[in-house]
Amino acid sequence: MHVAAVTLLACCLLAVAEDPVKRPEDLLKDKLSQIVDEEMDTDKDGSVTVGELQAWLQAAQVSAVEENVDRQWRYYEPELHDVLSWEGYNPEKKEVLHWDKYKNLTFPDSVHVVQTMIIMLIQLIMFSLSCPLTYLCCTVLNQEPPTEESTSLRDILVKTERRWKTADSNEDGYLEKEEFKLVLHPEESDKMSDVLVLETIEDMDSDKNGEVSLDEYMAHLSKVAGPERDDPAWAQAQQSNFASYLDKNKDGSLSREEMKEWVVPPYDRYEADAWRLMSVADKDNDAKLSKQDIMDHHEYFVSPSWAREEQSEGIKHDEF
Repeated sequence: MHVAAVTLLACCLLAVAEDPVKRPEDLLKDKLSQIVDEEMDTDKDGSVTVGELQAWLQAAQVSAVEENVDRQWRYYEPELHDVLSWEGYNPEKKEVLHWDKYKNLTFPDSVHVVQTMIIMLIQLIMFSLSCPLTYLCCTVLNQEPPTEESTSLRDILVKTERRWKTADSNEDGYLEKEEFKLVLHPEESDKMSDVLVLETIEDMDSDKNGEVSLDEYMAHLSKVAGPERDDPAWAQAQQSNFASYLDKNKDGSLSREEMKEWVVPPYDRYEADAWRLMSVADKDNDAKLSKQDIMDHHEYFVSPSWAREEQSEGIKHDEF
């Protein structure tokens, strides 16, 4: 989910509690209007440039990540533990979290599926919908035959442990807070890029040959897309993007290197997002957005489908 959508949806959840009569869409618009005035238009000239959009997107992401990490770190109640420096001496006590504790709290055994779904919903709300993986907690381990739900949650456990081991620099099973951040938000560090690419391939590679074909690519996008997938032009655009931009060697499938360039693009993602928003809302092509431009296209700033579209097309700003 696009961080702007996460932030606004979280604000909307709080606002609904205060004003249950007002429609959620109106609450989102109110919050977006406030953000334009207070956070986007930093020079107060009545318009928002690409640079201002980029700065706002980055600040929102950093804030959301730090708040989420702080909240979950407190939830797991880290313990003081002697941590050795790289030189291997003069240990110092630091707050750390061990994998076994994290696993047992997040993936307890023999939990009923209904209880699992309730816990998932509560934690998604608690953590403002900003964690992409970790809080789909509680798997049904030891259930025969395995259900679709238990298989999916077991897969999440495997992926989470792989993230943990990659983030664990000294391989002692303990993570400091900054390492824990890499588990929750691997997109924030180059160290985790290979893990992210592998996860994406595993999700999309249905025939398990280590590559992603056009059919697998389209099947995945159709699964995660919103109503736009019913538009014939949408499928055509995705196929064109695959052939023109993603499949560099034109062999009809995406290798790990080609997937890496898509999943972990070599360009500034905040700048790319800013140009994408600009291309949608800037109808007079002056490279500036008025507040009315943004409000007229509010769904692109707050809708989860925006994130799906941005991810699926992998647009760079120089393509506009």
